[in-house]
Amino acid sequence: MVGSKIRERLVFEIISTALKSDGDGALRDFGILSGAVLDWLSGEKRRDIFLDIRMDSEIIAVGAPAHVFIGSAAERLKSRYFIPDDAAVAGAVGAVSGVIMSSKEATIRPDPKGGYILFTPSERKVFKDLDEAKGYAKTLLEGAAKDEVSSSGGIDVEVTGVWRDTWAGEDESNILIEAKLKISAVGRPEVGRGD
Repeated sequence: MVGSKIRERLVFEIISTALKSDGDGALRDFGILSGAVLDWLSGEKRRDIFLDIRMDSEIIAVGAPAHVFIGSAAERLKSRYFIPDDAAVAGAVGAVSGVIMSSKEATIRPDPKGGYILFTPSERKVFKDLDEAKGYAKTLLEGAAKDEVSSSGGIDVEVTGVWRDTWAGEDESNILIEAKLKISAVGRPEVGRGD
């Protein structure tokens, strides 16, 4: 059971990389077929749709457990794979020079009663003004993401954010459908000096 879940996740990550997507967003790349893709990943048979996802490229596996999981993942994708001689220590470089990341998302939608409703991972709040809702969301999510990176041992934390607004119509003088905010915080791990 655990091995099959690891294989599913590994295959999903390989597909995400091949699609140049951001992990969980890769499923959206399949649109209406996303349910069928999830079934394919788990090996579940569907009667209505048959999928066969294959990779032409060779998969290069690194990390100490690469030899344990890559064979079944490559087999699922009907792809070739290669494990370099020094694959077991490839992850060690990432451990030393890696980053600690956190991302948070919020959505603002019009309130049928007037104003706007902000949805965040931690709360739901109503605002009269869109700019006020956006400012509150940005401050809240930036703080939460930065705190998460810092509490995980990250230092020199940098925070970035992007709004994506969807409007009904050609321009912003029309009705807001929703505004989405994605905040990312990145820090480097604090490595002891050994004294």
